Amino acid sequence: TIREWFVRNLNVWTGRLIARSAIEVAWKKFESLQTVDNVIRYLQDRGLLLSAFDHESFQIWLPSWGSTVLPAFYKTKTDALAFLKQSKYRERSVPSLIRRLNKSPIPVLNVLIPWLVAQGHVQRVERPSGSFIKLVN
Repeated sequence: TIREWFVRNLNVWTGRLIARSAIEVAWKKFESLQTVDNVIRYLQDRGLLLSAFDHESFQIWLPSWGSTVLPAFYKTKTDALAFLKQSKYRERSVPSLIRRLNKSPIPVLNVLIPWLVAQGHVQRVERPSGSFIKLVN
């Protein structure tokens, strides 16, 4: 479905404007009978995509993600916290966390880790050997 395709591409699109050409390239790989215009209209009607000033670029609209992204976000968060709890010291290096969650549609480094830190679930620890994520509770 369009929603599954959209969620799979979130990792690439999060945090920047999405060019229409990027949507077209991603959609061609998906192989569907629907046109790119129909896909864009579908995503805009559900409040997931906003037109930028030039109407050839789009922006992801977070408040409307609801049923599309929240289940994936919740699963990624749960997997990350479970992975941290498995460690003897309840911490992992950032690269190991990213490798563990590499199949997640949620960007781990740019979205998940900052959100977990802001919510007080984890803290980021800088060491000479690199960045670590430590479970707070």
